[in-house]
Amino acid sequence: MVAISRWGLVLGALAMSNMVFASGPKFQEKSVQDADYYSFNNDEIVLFAHAKMLHAIDQANLSAGKCDEKRMKTTVPARTLPEVILSKREWGVALTYLSAKAMTRCGEEALNRAFITFVRFKNVEKALLGSNKMNTDPYSMELICCMSERGKLETELQYLKIDSKIRQILEETPALKEPFNPILTLEAMGR
Repeated sequence: MVAISRWGLVLGALAMSNMVFASGPKFQEKSVQDADYYSFNNDEIVLFAHAKMLHAIDQANLSAGKCDEKRMKTTVPARTLPEVILSKREWGVALTYLSAKAMTRCGEEALNRAFITFVRFKNVEKALLGSNKMNTDPYSMELICCMSERGKLETELQYLKIDSKIRQILEETPALKEPFNPILTLEAMGR
C-alpha cells in the first residue's frame, strides 16, 4: 500500500510545471485506498491556484525579459527597410510603434496565460473562501493587462496618421515583425 500526503500531490503537480517549493503545509498521510485521498480542502485548492498564478507571472516576466533583450540588441539594417518617403519624425513614430507591436507579439502568449491564471485564481479564491483574501501585491489585473497602455495608444494614434499604404508596406516588412531597437534602427538609417 502506497502512502503519500495530499500536499505531495500538489507539490508533484507543481513540480511538473517546473515550480519549486521549499516546504508546504503539513497534511496527514493518506493511503490511495482512503476515500478522501483525492479530495482537497478549499485552502489547499486556493494555495495551488495561487502557486499556478505566481508561476504564470514568473513565466511572463521571463518571456518579456527575453523579448526585451532581443529588442535592445537588434538593429534592423537600413538595407532591409522599404524605400518609403517619411520624415525623420514619422520614421521614429513608425519604428517605435512597430517595435512595440513586435514586443507585444513576442510575449503575448505568456502574458495572456498570466492574465488568465490571475483571473482564475481570483475567481477560485472568491468562490471557495467567500472573498479575495490573499495578498497578490505587487500584481493586479491592471498591471498585468494594461501597464504602459496610455503611451502605446498615443504612439498608435500618431502612427495611424501615416498614410495607410505606407503603413501596410512597413507592416509587411519581416524585419519589423520581430523585436528590434527603434532608436538604434533610426540611427542606422542615418536619418
